[in-house]
Amino acid sequence: IMITPFCLPIHVEDKNIEFGFEFDSNSPPINKFLYRLYSKNGKLISKGKFIKRKFGPLFAEELLDLIKINTKKDLGALIIAPNWLDLKLNAIGKGPIGQLIVRHKKSLDKDITEFQSCWRNNEIMINEFPHWLFPSKMLLGGSKLYCGFTGLTKSMEIHVSLLNGSGNINYTKVADVKISLINYEGKIMQKTLQLIPFVSKTIKINSIFKSWREHFQKNYGTVLVTSIDTDVNGNLITTDKNNITLQHMWGY
Repeated sequence: IMITPFCLPIHVEDKNIEFGFEFDSNSPPINKFLYRLYSKNGKLISKGKFIKRKFGPLFAEELLDLIKINTKKDLGALIIAPNWLDLKLNAIGKGPIGQLIVRHKKSLDKDITEFQSCWRNNEIMINEFPHWLFPSKMLLGGSKLYCGFTGLTKSMEIHVSLLNGSGNINYTKVADVKISLINYEGKIMQKTLQLIPFVSKTIKINSIFKSWREHFQKNYGTVLVTSIDTDVNGNLITTDKNNITLQHMWGY
């Protein structure tokens, strides 16, 4: 079991996008972490611990250098968690407050959203560390994540970042996830994909839906992500030239 884990995405279709994080607003600040590094195929590559020495965002490339990962090809995601033992803190009842940051590598434009834990899909119930909605959701999860967007332009791209994560390091369930695009008339385009455990996918909408721009005739719409039996994490990213936005997806 990895208590209160979070996923830092590495595998991103758009190579101009990178993710970072920080937990500096906690009291005391959380700067000691455990990590598990996974390939794009879900294979565990490395595990250990690290100390975040400076305030402010730590981006994925910087963290890979910090933990001395030399081969950066085919990496999927970093699962990190506060190292409660080294911090000498009792984790019971604590929900660490983290920020997920996205940055455009060319312009260095950034945005920030709530860093949502992947303490879910554990397939067991731990009384001291329940799911934040209700305890039994740890046994059988489900997802109905929404996020809207507006200001669609000819140059804007929309991306979704999805994770089938868990605090159970032996979790093996593959998630069937449905992505739906809903336009102003309520018409829906849908595609289904699979998410293997512990690998974040950050994909462009146009790589799934070739005619998505025609679907959104107005300059706004909604992205809906659903799964019948898996509790997934989701974030929506937009890029327009060198500008970038980030919003975590919400709903059950």
